[in-house]
Order: sequence, then C-alpha cells, then structure tokens
Amino acid sequence: DHSIQVSDFGSSWRDGNAFVALVNAIRPGTVDVNGLDSSSSKSRLESAFIAAETHLGIARLLDAEDVDVPRPDEKSVMTYVAQFLHKYPDPSATNSNFDSVSAIEKDYQKLTSWLNVKNTYLQELQGSKGFPFDFNEYSHEYLRHKAEVDEHLVIYDRLRSTVETRQDTVAITSDVWHNIETAWQRLETQIENPFIRHWQWLLDTNLPGVLGSLGEWLHQAEALLGTDDVPAALDEESATTLSMKIEEHKSFFKELPAMTKRFKEVKDIPLNVPLEQMQRMATRFELLPERSAQRAAKLNYLEHKCCIVAFLHLTESKLRAWTVKYGREDKIVQLLEQYRSFVSRNKIFQEFEKAYQEMQQVADEYRKVVTLDAKEMEDIVQFIYDSGEKWRVISTELRCVQAMLEEVLGYWRHWTPVCSDLKEWLKKANEALNFPDDERLEFFQDLGKWKEKYQLFSDTSTFLAATCESSVGKEVHENYVEVSNKWEDLFKNVHHYLHAAEIRRNRQEFQSGVDEIQRWIIKAEEILSNGDFINNQGFQSYEAQLQALQQELEESDNLWKNSSRKFQLLVQELMPEEVARMNDQMKKQKESLIRIHAMIPTRMQLYHQISAQQEALDIGLRDLTSWINEAEGLLDLPYGAGGQEYLQRLYEKHQGFFSRMLYYKSMLDSLNKIFGSIVKALGSSGVSATDNFRSKVGELENRLQNVANKAHGRELVWISYIL
Repeated sequence: DHSIQVSDFGSSWRDGNAFVALVNAIRPGTVDVNGLDSSSSKSRLESAFIAAETHLGIARLLDAEDVDVPRPDEKSVMTYVAQFLHKYPDPSATNSNFDSVSAIEKDYQKLTSWLNVKNTYLQELQGSKGFPFDFNEYSHEYLRHKAEVDEHLVIYDRLRSTVETRQDTVAITSDVWHNIETAWQRLETQIENPFIRHWQWLLDTNLPGVLGSLGEWLHQAEALLGTDDVPAALDEESATTLSMKIEEHKSFFKELPAMTKRFKEVKDIPLNVPLEQMQRMATRFELLPERSAQRAAKLNYLEHKCCIVAFLHLTESKLRAWTVKYGREDKIVQLLEQYRSFVSRNKIFQEFEKAYQEMQQVADEYRKVVTLDAKEMEDIVQFIYDSGEKWRVISTELRCVQAMLEEVLGYWRHWTPVCSDLKEWLKKANEALNFPDDERLEFFQDLGKWKEKYQLFSDTSTFLAATCESSVGKEVHENYVEVSNKWEDLFKNVHHYLHAAEIRRNRQEFQSGVDEIQRWIIKAEEILSNGDFINNQGFQSYEAQLQALQQELEESDNLWKNSSRKFQLLVQELMPEEVARMNDQMKKQKESLIRIHAMIPTRMQLYHQISAQQEALDIGLRDLTSWINEAEGLLDLPYGAGGQEYLQRLYEKHQGFFSRMLYYKSMLDSLNKIFGSIVKALGSSGVSATDNFRSKVGELENRLQNVANKAHGRELVWISYIL
C-alpha cells in the first residue's frame, strides 16, 4: 500500500503518484504501482493519464510536461480531477461494477480476435479461388459462415449499444470502437460481395437455358446494387460521376419487371435444378425492387449533396477573389463585370434556393426509402442545416461585395478627375498670385469650391490607399502628398480670399433666390387676379394652374427661407443702407407669399362655385337659343293661304308652341341673375371676362322680344281669318 498526501491542486500532484492512486481507487490494479516506483515523475504521469483515458473514459486534458513543473497550474489540475469526481462519484460502487466492465472487455476481446481471424481467412480464400462449385457444398459453407456472423453480431450489437448509451463503466474509447466498426464493415464487404456473390455467379450462370441468362442478369443487378457509391470527395466531378451512375441505374433496372416476369414463367418448369437454389433465386428477385429503389434514392441524395457542396465551394472561391485588395479603376470594372456575370446573369441566389429546396426533398425521400440508423439520420439533418447556414453567410457577403466594389469604383471616379483638376488649378493659382489685386480677387472668388474639391480629394485618397493593393495605394498616396503640399503652400497665401469669396457667393445666391421668388410671385398674382378664365378654353386650364401654384408653394417658401439665411450671413458684412434695402425686399416678398397662401384656397373655392354656375348658364343659353331659333323658323313660314280648317290647325299649333314664351322669359331672368352672381364674385377682375356673355344675353333678349311681338301680330291675323 502507498500512502499519498495531497494538500493542494499544485505540487502535490507533480510526481504522478496521486493520479495513479486516483485511477486505482476507482478500478484497482489498472496501473502497476510497484512497477512505477523507480520510474520518473513524467513516466508515472503519462501512465496514469493513458490508463484513465483507456480504461475509465476520462478525457486527457493534461500533458505530463504541464504537471511535472515546480508550480503546476492548479486550475487545470482541478478541472482534470473534477472529471473523476463527476464520472465516478462513488468509487466503491464503481468497484462493484468491475465484473460488468470485465464482461464488456471479454466481449471486446472475443469480437476483435474473431474479426481479425475471419477477415484474414476470407481474404486468403478469395485469393486462392477456393469456392465450392456444388450448390450443396456452397450452402453448407455459406450457412457455416452465416452462423458465425450471427453469433458475433449479437456481441457487436451489445457493445454498440453500450458505447452509444455512454455508460460510465465503458472502457472502450471512441477510437477503439471506430476500429471495431471498420473491421466489421470489412467483414460484411467480404462476405456479401466477393465471397457469396462469386459462388452465386458460378452457380447461377451455369443453370440450363434461360435460367442461366437470368442468373447472369441477376448477378449483374446485385453487383450494381453492391457498388460503393459514396464518393471520396464531394465536388463537381463526383456529382458528374453520380449523375452517370443514376442514368446507368435507370437504364439497367428498367428491365427488372420483364426479367422478374420471365423468371416466374420458367421457375416452375421441371428442370434438373436444386429446389433450394431456385427458391434462393426467387427470394433475390423479390428483393430487387426495394433494393433498386433504395440505391436510386441514395444516388440521388449523394448527387444533390455533391452539387450543393460544389456550388458553395465555387461561390466561396469567387468570393475570396472579390474580397482582396483592389487595383485601379479598370480592374474594379472587370471585377464588377465578373460579379454580375456570375451572380446576376446566372441568378445565383435563385438557383441556390431552388437547389436547396430540391436537396431537402431528395433527403426526405432518401430517409423514407432507406432504413438509416440514428447517426445517419442526424448526419443528413446536420448537413442540410450546415449548408443552409453556410449559404446564409456566403450570400450576405456576396451582397456586400457588390456594394463594396461599386463604392470603390465610385471613389475612383471621383478621385481621377478631381486629382487632375486640382493639379491644373494649382498651377494656374500659383500664377494668379502675381495678378493685380482685382484680377487676383476675381480668380480666387471660387476658392471655397476648390477647398471642397480638395477635401473630397483627401477623403477619396485615404479610402483608396487603404482598400487598394500596395503598389496602387502607394501611387495614390504619392499623388495626395504632392497635391497636399502644393495646396498648403498656396492656401496660406490666399486663405483671406476665402471669406471675401464666401461673401460674394452668398450675395449671388441671395440675389438669385429673391429674383426667382419675385418671378414666381408675379406669376402667381397674375393667375389669382385673372378673371378671364371663364372665357373659351381658359376655364378648363385655370384649375390646373391653381393646383400647380398650390404644389409650388412649399418650394417657394423654402427658397425664401434659404435666401433669408443668406441674408443673415451677410448682415455683418454689408453697409447698413444695403442691409435695409435687402431686408425691405425680403419683407415684401414674405407678405406676398402670405397673401398668396390665403388666396389660393379662396380662389379654388370661387372657381368651383363659378364652375357650377357657368355650367348652368351654358345649359340655359343653349336651351333658350334653340327655342328662339325654332320660334323664328315658325314665324317665317307662310300663313295666309289655305282653307279655314287648315288655318285653324296652324293657329292651334301656334298657340301651343308660343305658350312656352313665359317659361323662356323666366329662364332669361334666371340666367341674368346667375350672371349677376358671377359678376359680383369676380368683382372688377371679371368685368372684361363677362363682356362677351353680356353681349350674348343682350342679343337673346332682343331676339326673344322680337319673337314675342311677331307671335302676337301673327295671332291677331289668324284670328281675323278664322272669324
């Protein structure tokens, strides 16, 4: 026995004895304590860590070199030791489970030993072509191997269940279990592929007549179904290969119904063939529809999987090419063209969404048709999720790339002309320093504009120097330094012109603004005071003019406000007399704008009122004119000839028509009242606009009176004739 003193999580663990004791406390005898007495601390630590990982399933979080130091990291040691306490909180209970662990190890030893022997035997058997040709001998040999496989399958499933449930007593690590799975898959491959298939092929193809050709086709079908279709790499080449396999699969198995029917027709014909062999062929034919459907679903899934991965890889590689340091303007244009060609013309976003949805549908079909274990199902779900997440990141970056390329191109298109303009202007500006004062002032009046250009040049230079490749960025920076030095040298001699130029610019902008406002005010007042809109076509366009004024009001108000701001900037710079003049001008324009604000809705209301009255006038005038025309026509007809009866009828017709005389006189009075209302509404502005209407009404009054007089005279004549 060894007594181990542990007082901390540091130096007490350095020699490894505490770790060895901890492992043996959980599972006695795991580490040979006596054999390690003369070993170095590093050896004891290494032995303890390996034993804990192999036999207890404790993850190796420490290396011997980390602990075998004067002051080991206490936090790391504490974290590692905590694994033991978490997984084995009761060491005594663990010891009671020792028999269970031993049983698992016995299963492990038995299974691995048998797998090694059986795989070696089968490999040698295939190499020597030692397959029995007789069916009875074949059946005996096959059943013997099948019985062995079934016996050890129970052990294999038991160990797999133990590993998958992650029981605390498991002494088989994930790496060890992976080796067992690989060996088992190799066994299945050797038994199910060359071993049985070769024997079956020899037996089936040597059957008499049609059965032999059916046996050959059946062998080819099973060989096709036994193909390892999982590609070594998920890429475009693999997708093409899988696509060819899908077509090959469809082409071959389209003969399945005919072959099955043919076999059913000949299997009952008396032949010198063992019954067991015929029954086995029948069973194999019955399994083909399901197996072929499963392979088709798997191939389809793998093809779509390769396409998705290849799609993402291609897009990602393009993305990397577009997110490098950039070159000159022409290179940016090329990159943008490549981007648009790849993304826009190929409709990348839509195509991936389509492919992704198809992938989900194909995966669902694959899971329905093929019986998959939990891990395979989880892998499919995880692949679909990972692909979607990866595309989400790539597509976001892809959209950002276009914006970035366009931004860089925009900076280049600013930088190039501004750089050229500044160099040319700086040359002229240095010459202008020798001009007379007035000419110099005239030249530098737009200094503020050039200062803004210089600031733009500075900003674009900084951006391009940071985003472009080193050689291009260096050239941009050199141009900036050259222009900047010349600008600074010039500006210290002319900066005082900036203020004078600013005053001049503000005056020009002020005057331009008030002139534009004044033109608009004059136009608005002309429209609002116009009474001629009731004549001819003016009436139809007047409403549009009022609506246009209403829409232009806000713009005119903003223009006045801008002019007012310019005026405030100039107050301290100008003579009092000029300030007073400008202030008076601004005040008058503001009053005009307020008046126009009030007049537009009033004028719009007046327009709608007069519009209704005008419509009534037009209808009344048309009716009255029409009746007078008809009356004048009747009065122009001859009336003296004919018998008394005829004259009586004319007289009655005359009386009936002219009985409406009073109605039309009343209508004329109403029209005059409406007209008077319009004249009153328009006021003095409508005097000239109503002259035409007044003359029309006067003319109709005269004609109506003439008609009345003639009608009365005609009536008296008829009365004298009739009586």
